[in-house]
Amino acid sequence: MFAVVDFETTGLRPGRDQVVEVAVVTVDEFGAVSDEWSTLVKPSRPVAGGGVHGVFNADVREAPTFRDVAGDLLERLDNTVPVAHNARFDSAFLEAELGRLGHRFPCQWLCTLELAGQLDFSWSRSLRACCANLGLPHDNGHSALVDAQATARLLAFLSAVAYERGVSLHLPPALTIDGPTLRASGRVLHRKAAEADDGAPLRRIVTRLPGAAVPVDIDQAAGLAYEELLDRVLQDRLITPDEAVALCELAGSWGLSMDDLGRIHRGYVSSLAGVALADGVISRSEQQDLGTVADLLGVSRAAVLEELIAKS
Repeated sequence: MFAVVDFETTGLRPGRDQVVEVAVVTVDEFGAVSDEWSTLVKPSRPVAGGGVHGVFNADVREAPTFRDVAGDLLERLDNTVPVAHNARFDSAFLEAELGRLGHRFPCQWLCTLELAGQLDFSWSRSLRACCANLGLPHDNGHSALVDAQATARLLAFLSAVAYERGVSLHLPPALTIDGPTLRASGRVLHRKAAEADDGAPLRRIVTRLPGAAVPVDIDQAAGLAYEELLDRVLQDRLITPDEAVALCELAGSWGLSMDDLGRIHRGYVSSLAGVALADGVISRSEQQDLGTVADLLGVSRAAVLEELIAKS
């Protein structure tokens, strides 16, 4: 059995930022769903990133804390293979949250982001882009349950492709939780249905972004994971100072240098320019958004202009 996990968080840094929503979708090797569970989580710090995940302070005022739901979560992970899209990110948050409660959680995860790359689907990086380009449904992204459901569908699709190609998947062992366990509380608070907002040009571009090729001399898994975080952060057309520091810290911990990031950023903007020009016309709002992304990533607007000229 697989436990597909998704977290929405106050930011990007495990250990400092905290979970505001968690979902687990339990599926078998054929993708059949046997259980779905989700809840908002009240952090001990103000909620940030509401423009991305749609969770605000008022939403979690009556929500259970992570201590309240940790037992319920572990109960669903026991005797399963944990799965996430960009598992480096979700697994680090789970370890950090459980660490606050005095529990260690050494575990191997299956990552659909890496699996997609192994099967030559790395041109689709974010979960939404993967689903869109592979014809899989995924609405209202960045709701934990919706993202977990989409990841479960993606896992089933990729597993079927691997089977058809005769590719052997190297699955990590199922998790067995030994020792003292946290008691399940049964407390949940589901988020209210949020209206999808795909109106901003940049959000449309990022959703359709096929993925920039990570330079061959950069660790491909680390570069891909970093670009997927850029997709998340840029959903609201803003990189806060806290998010910028977090991106640098995570990139450094994954072995990416500042020079690596500069080249990745240039490739990212180049990919955006290519998508914006796919219909043969680049609108004023798209030009403004491309300039905004370039400024946020430290890429000169002149370089963006060069990319537009080269691609036109």
